[in-house]
Amino acid sequence: MSDLEFYLTEIQRPYESDLRGITEFIKKQAPGILLEVGSGGGRITKISSELSPNQKLHLVEINENFEKYLKECCSKSSSLEFSLQDAFSLNFESNSMTAVIFALNSITEMIPSIFVLGEAHRILAPAGGLYFMVQGHLNGMDIFSPLKIRSGENFHFTYNVNRFRLNRFGSYGFQTQVSVLDGRRKHVFHFDQVIPPFSKWEDALRFIGFEVSLSSSSFTEASPITESSPIGVYEAKKLTNRQTTSTQEFLKKSYDQVSDRYDQFSQIAQYKVPFWLMDKLEPFKGFNLEILDLGCANGSIAKCLAQIDIKGNLYGVDFSEEMVGAAKKTNLYRSVICADLTNGFPIIEENVFDVVFMLSFLEFIEDPKILLADVYRSLKPGGKVFLTFEAMQNKETLRLRAQSTPEVSYYSTDKESILNLLDGAGLVVESWDEMVGYVSPSTSMPINYFAIVAVRKS
Repeated sequence: MSDLEFYLTEIQRPYESDLRGITEFIKKQAPGILLEVGSGGGRITKISSELSPNQKLHLVEINENFEKYLKECCSKSSSLEFSLQDAFSLNFESNSMTAVIFALNSITEMIPSIFVLGEAHRILAPAGGLYFMVQGHLNGMDIFSPLKIRSGENFHFTYNVNRFRLNRFGSYGFQTQVSVLDGRRKHVFHFDQVIPPFSKWEDALRFIGFEVSLSSSSFTEASPITESSPIGVYEAKKLTNRQTTSTQEFLKKSYDQVSDRYDQFSQIAQYKVPFWLMDKLEPFKGFNLEILDLGCANGSIAKCLAQIDIKGNLYGVDFSEEMVGAAKKTNLYRSVICADLTNGFPIIEENVFDVVFMLSFLEFIEDPKILLADVYRSLKPGGKVFLTFEAMQNKETLRLRAQSTPEVSYYSTDKESILNLLDGAGLVVESWDEMVGYVSPSTSMPINYFAIVAVRKS
């Protein structure tokens, strides 16, 4: 028996404490397709009998090593389906799933997990259910204490856990080694996970557009979650109506309308930022980077990266659903999610990205302090952020803008204020350029930008 076969049949499948909670969750869901993301060896198929006649359970896993076993599991029941997919970019229609399930801490291995939650939100039907379980960052490994694997028969099971603090933001990591002596053979398995405070998960759920309907520190009974709880079990529902300001609503509609012709729109506006960025990114040519593109629009920046041969994983965020759809179609992003950055970007794990882009949208955010602090946390030490601020405009530009787009509030600023903002966020300016960012299509007036490269302090 191979190590993988041994893991699936003797270690993973017998552990089923969380399956009781998932069973109760399934019973509350409407007819339709329920999706489990990160199915591993298919433990959840044990409870397929709990599905109603009008429900199907679709299993998704990215690891090809599990494909054989999951197909075998699904072949035993007409209510089970399987596909090999990446959780960051699922091949399902929007609003198509009744529920999404992440069992037994699987989401903590999907980093950055806020994008996985965003993808779950996209595919869920309105009011669709979300279930996931995560370890506590203080005593999380206690969940393994009830693990029983035929002790006293033919083999001996032990595990060792190294817990360490990852950073000053309160997140911890676990490096776990499971050793099993099976007769004369020793099987060893390693797991690395990032475990943030529970509050980070709750902030991310609200940001993505979920309402938490149940949170508990127990699989089987209601028990309040504290930061010292060994586990957190969450059930949430997809919200469809979110509160927005008049500016946000107007901008969303405007960008939705031009998403299919945004490149032409940028050419007409003589948009200069991509040229500035390509020049600044030349030293990264050929590098393999983790990149976050905030305000990604239709993926125009991703196309720039492809031209100068920057590789790696690219993640995008935009508040226009049509722009998100257009960015996805470029096939240059690992994941793109729809979210509003006005009140920050509460990323769950820290020290994830080498580079962050914040281009041509900060003029719509009155106070970007929270967002800049979140970007600092998301950057690796020494990571760089490329950003633009709108410079103070002359009175005539402000007057014409107020006449042409009275629905929008613009926030231009001066150099001293920007330097104070960046310093307060822990970002050090590496380069500073003053340029005409674009020519306003509504007023025909040039819009001046401060274009900045800043570095996260170690």
